[in-house]
Amino acid sequence: MSIQSENLSSLDPTSLTSEFSSELISVSSEELMPSLTTKWATLLSIPEANYTETNLELTNEFTSVDIIEVAAIYSQNDATFYGLVYEANVLGNGGRIRFRIGIVDETFAGFNVVTHSEHTSFGMKIINALNTGLVGQPATYEAAVNVLITKNVSVTNITETYSAMYPAIDAMVNHAMQFQA
Repeated sequence: MSIQSENLSSLDPTSLTSEFSSELISVSSEELMPSLTTKWATLLSIPEANYTETNLELTNEFTSVDIIEVAAIYSQNDATFYGLVYEANVLGNGGRIRFRIGIVDETFAGFNVVTHSEHTSFGMKIINALNTGLVGQPATYEAAVNVLITKNVSVTNITETYSAMYPAIDAMVNHAMQFQA
């Protein structure tokens, strides 16, 4: 069926549906990209079928330090609060660093870097130290800094990576402590 502009006013939308219905393909949003639940479930190592998330408002507290997503995770069984998850997209020395942090019961429960282009020098050392040492630590700014110290990453040389990631981590921790109180 060819549609010409002069015929648009007399066009019956139901005729289009019936004429082209055999060509329509139904694709759900979950098939196009992973759901947020899957992303957060992987971060927190929880079965996604048992939990749901509620996206929280991105206030200036978050956007000023490049936090781009915040969600509260709840049990689907009884709607009890489980934890909070955050995603940031900060500008490091080599470009953007997109990372996620999960906080459960005032503890860092998950950390992963989605993408980055940091150099193998100091910036990558910070990412590696957080990746291997943050989970299981108390959800405090001090604990995040101590991870660097225990992994022998000098905190005296403040880099763009540190300066970008740590304000976001601090905002995440402060929000989580207020939210869970």
